[in-house]
Formats: sequence, C-alpha cells, structure tokens
Amino acid sequence: MDSKFAVSPNLATYEQVSPTQLKLKIRDGVKFWDGKPLTAEDVAYSLNRSAADDSALSYAFLFVKDIKVTGDQEVTVTFSSPDSGFVDSLATVAGAVVEKAWAEKTGDKVGTSTG
Repeated sequence: MDSKFAVSPNLATYEQVSPTQLKLKIRDGVKFWDGKPLTAEDVAYSLNRSAADDSALSYAFLFVKDIKVTGDQEVTVTFSSPDSGFVDSLATVAGAVVEKAWAEKTGDKVGTSTG
C-alpha cells in the first residue's frame, strides 16, 4: 500500500484480463531473504496455501476458482464470479508470499512457540 492506503505494486503488477481473470506479473530482480529470486511458482504456491480450506486466510479467496503459473514470471487467478476486493486482499497477510522450497522444508510449525 502507498501512503494514501491505495494498493501499489511492489512484488508484482496485475492486469484484469476479464471480470473473472487476473494476471499477476512478477517483477524482475525481487529476492527472498536468502538471496534466491522470487518466482511465479513461489507466488502460486503461497496464494494456494492461503486459499486452502484449512487456512484462516481462505476468506480472501472465496471466489477464486484456480491459481496457476501461466508464464515464466506470471500467475493467473481465475474466479468463479467477479471479486472486486481480491486485489486489495493481496495487500494483506492473505497475499503474503513465501519461498516454496523453504516452506516445504520447514513445514507448518514456523512461528509456533514451544513454551
């Protein structure tokens, strides 16, 4: 979000292809904390993880039918019906992107206190 609380692109730009399809274009040169580049695979993995039925963030993906990699640096989101709030929801924790390889290696216990 920018200083006026409007959604502004940092990791990706988007194109509303139709009322039920959105293309996310991943910016070149974006890297994770470990220096590995951000990929479309990371973005699709992260959004699908947030959209999962057992995710507390699934509310943001209510109208999402499919999220998939459709190009080298492109992810396409397809909706079952138009969702005017989806782009804004990407600026929340629902749109957080993690490195797929790291998340799969680490599992679901990240940030879980052990007492």
